[in-house]
Amino acid sequence: MQTESRRLPLFTFPVLAILLVGSGCSGVPLAPQAEPEVAQQAQQGPQYIVELLDENHRGETKKLPLTPGATVQTAIDASQARKKFSRFHVAVSRLPAYPGAPPQKLVSGYDHVGKQVPMEYDYSLRPGDRVVILKDTANSMDDMFGSILNPLRTAAGTPTVGSNPLQYD
Repeated sequence: MQTESRRLPLFTFPVLAILLVGSGCSGVPLAPQAEPEVAQQAQQGPQYIVELLDENHRGETKKLPLTPGATVQTAIDASQARKKFSRFHVAVSRLPAYPGAPPQKLVSGYDHVGKQVPMEYDYSLRPGDRVVILKDTANSMDDMFGSILNPLRTAAGTPTVGSNPLQYD
């Protein structure tokens, strides 16, 4: 005669963990915000963040107001990135559509000769977007000889020059 087991199935713990993580911290009481801070945030309206990073990933962060029709080019102009860096890479980190999902990464191209973002990469911005502008250390010699030297660099085990590092983060 077999007795019934009182043990829970193996999938019970992972399901409970997912439910707890997905519910967020709604059960934790938060300290009330000061009234002036709440009023100031409501007056500012939606915002996006621009991060200007040098080759060592150090830099500054700016919070900018989201205007109607704002794009990646608008963020570059508003942050004055062209004055700080002569060449750079651009990517947008967008908040996920539902809780628990990873942020969406939109890698954008930038035309350094035309000094603008090509139309197919000029994404419109949403509230909470993070625009990352990373300094490019390549120069015009790398542009001319990069297609010849990059395979040799890859074979030697050194990083290639001119490729967008934001595509692999």
